[in-house]
Amino acid sequence: MKKLLQLCILVALAHAPIDAQWHIAVLPHENASGDPKWNWLSLGIAEGYVNAYYHVPKIYAVDEEYVRHKLGETRVTTADLADKLNIHLILNGQYHIAGTRIHLKTDVLRASTGEVIETFAGQASVSAPLDAILPVLYAIATHFKVTLTPDEKTRMQRPLFRDAESLRIATESLMALYQSLRQSPIDDALITQAESGLKRAAQRDPKSAMPHYYLGRICETHNRLADAETAYRKALEIDFEHVAARYRLALILKNRGRADEAMGELEQAIRQSPLDADIQAALSGMFFNRYTQTFETITAQLREAIRANPDDPSAYYELANAYDELDRIDEATEYYHRALERDSTLADAHFKLGMIMHRRGDHEKAVDHLQKAAAHDTQFTRVHFRLGSIFYLLERYDSAIEAFANAIDAEPNYAMPRYHLALGYLATAQTDKANDAFQQYAELVSTTTARIFISPKSPAKTTTANARLPIICAPSPSARSTSHRTSAWAISTPSNGTLTSPSANSKPRCACNPITQTPKKSAPTSNNGCGEAGAARTSPQRDLGLRIGQEVAIFVAGRWGSRSEGMRCKTF
Repeated sequence: MKKLLQLCILVALAHAPIDAQWHIAVLPHENASGDPKWNWLSLGIAEGYVNAYYHVPKIYAVDEEYVRHKLGETRVTTADLADKLNIHLILNGQYHIAGTRIHLKTDVLRASTGEVIETFAGQASVSAPLDAILPVLYAIATHFKVTLTPDEKTRMQRPLFRDAESLRIATESLMALYQSLRQSPIDDALITQAESGLKRAAQRDPKSAMPHYYLGRICETHNRLADAETAYRKALEIDFEHVAARYRLALILKNRGRADEAMGELEQAIRQSPLDADIQAALSGMFFNRYTQTFETITAQLREAIRANPDDPSAYYELANAYDELDRIDEATEYYHRALERDSTLADAHFKLGMIMHRRGDHEKAVDHLQKAAAHDTQFTRVHFRLGSIFYLLERYDSAIEAFANAIDAEPNYAMPRYHLALGYLATAQTDKANDAFQQYAELVSTTTARIFISPKSPAKTTTANARLPIICAPSPSARSTSHRTSAWAISTPSNGTLTSPSANSKPRCACNPITQTPKKSAPTSNNGCGEAGAARTSPQRDLGLRIGQEVAIFVAGRWGSRSEGMRCKTF
């Protein structure tokens, strides 16, 4: 499992963008011309933005319907988009028709505050109205420091349709589809109208993938999965990078029992759109299913081994490990006990039971098992650190000091025991020893940080807080607070226009990196949610590196995170 995680993380990092990453919500633009025959273009412009940006892996764009699907029909604020959907920017604006020209203005709003950062403009002929978004697409990328490759620029220029009439037919069909889906029950007449219009648009412009994609969505609403698969494959035949069609195709293949094909499509989709949370979740789910099936097979084989040799403690121990991996803790506990009944010196079984007891809050039993694990030379070298953390939690400070000292003897380059040793000394009023331990910790952390982040072949690069908070620190020399236009689906702006900090009562997260179990450095605190006191904040480089490692690991590991020592924090 550990090797699988490492491989997945390497794959994810290899395809993840290394500079700016932006989540953008594109809302319908307002028809300011006063001519209702151009109302359809409001949705067409939003569709054009989303369609263009899915060719850029560093930008993840969603439309109004996505927001409705995730947040429902209730009124939401721009801050809701930031908090609930991790949206950084919102595109909103207006257009008007003057003679044979369309004039477009798009406001870029900071989602966290509703503040307009910048306004970009474009214009085009009414015969090709979506050409007006092209200069805006490039300007937004430039403003927010997203480097576009020549190939990405070329793909962004691909039009949705070759003529305005096909675009109008398809967009009005899409409006009918959305209107139908918002009703309960679904309006079949509107669905039929949308399907007919999309087929006409596909006939008028055989080189457009858009109508085939939405025809696939209509087929799904009627559970015509074979027809939906055909439609999505046609969309991908026309546009190989239509990531939404690929994602929907993968879900259909999964539902039809073709898991290997579904996995292949999802892997391609995540390369095209690494920021898409839905694709990440689907891929994680597929990994989880395969992982679970593998361990179910292992447990069956181990049960056979136990039947063949019921006195072998190692078979009981390995079966307990398998159940632990599957999060079937009661069964894991039973088989660890059975293993120890046959060999009371099985150190690793004592360690695993100790960690389970600790997670369950039975700290005294945890101490008993961990002490036996240490006495019988468990392979889990941080057993002393675990003991010290539990002793500290129980306020048995002298025992904690002894355990942390043993942890330092076992692993001299592991910094955290020195920090916790200092806290133990402070708790027992041994101030001088606490200062010495803190100093040793600081020196060790400084050396470790340099070893991790400074390459001998290249100068060190400075990573600032801007890299961690792109939306708050985005360059906006002309940023101004102003009221902004809203679509019919109302988005309201916070009245004070200020950022808010997390609640002081919010529960802190586990401070351990899930891959290395190296506790992440944070401001000093009595308990960081893991039963371990926090440590002084280290360099931005180290903090960012650990944060990225944690996020990638959570994405890859999904719901199945291993409970093996060295792979996941034990809710410490």
